[in-house]
Amino acid sequence: MVSLKLLTWSWEPYGYVAAMVYGIIGGLVNCSRLRPLLWVVAVGSLGLIYVAAYSDVFVGPCNTLVRSDPLQPADAIVVLSGGVTSEGKLDTMGLQRTLNAMELVRQGWAPVLVRTTTSRRNTAEEDVRYLAGLFGDVTVEAVGPVANTHGEATAVAELATQRGWSRMVLVTSPVHSMRASACFEKVGLAVLSSPCWERDYSLRRPRHHIDRLTIFRRWMYEPISWQMYRVRGWL
Repeated sequence: MVSLKLLTWSWEPYGYVAAMVYGIIGGLVNCSRLRPLLWVVAVGSLGLIYVAAYSDVFVGPCNTLVRSDPLQPADAIVVLSGGVTSEGKLDTMGLQRTLNAMELVRQGWAPVLVRTTTSRRNTAEEDVRYLAGLFGDVTVEAVGPVANTHGEATAVAELATQRGWSRMVLVTSPVHSMRASACFEKVGLAVLSSPCWERDYSLRRPRHHIDRLTIFRRWMYEPISWQMYRVRGWL
């Protein structure tokens, strides 16, 4: 059985709200002449979920959303924010992005790391300082708070203008990399995309249904986000 939590996990904090809304709509439809439509939708949805969970049909399409450019020397490594726990620690996504970005600085691709933050109070600064020390006192600057990828691109563009930077390496999650790069290029920044590793699931070689469902959710989320960003003029 595929649990509701598995289907809504990557959409938090909106997933559970969406599930409640769908439940209410379903209840109203059930009381109308459109009741047979519920069976069509339910059977079709379960079939789609089964295919997504137990086949690799969405693996290829999801991997087409990944942008990885050959690295060149740049003015800064930009790492996009992940989540921060209530205790001020980077979550798994934020930690992996930051580790990859710091490794690029250590390798000499750029002299400074710029990270975006989503909150003025909870920035995981202590966590980042500790990691910077492990990598040899990496110079870290922060911009924000930001609410979305467009906000990240705008904030970094302002800093780049102030510093006279012309090229940056952009570090984010693989499936997010193409849209993020397009957002940054839309505001006039020259970027090289260097997506971090995924550690919560295997993007190229999923080993079980949980990996495949995660890939399916990512594949659904990005095209919707692309369209929303296009409507707003962010891409």
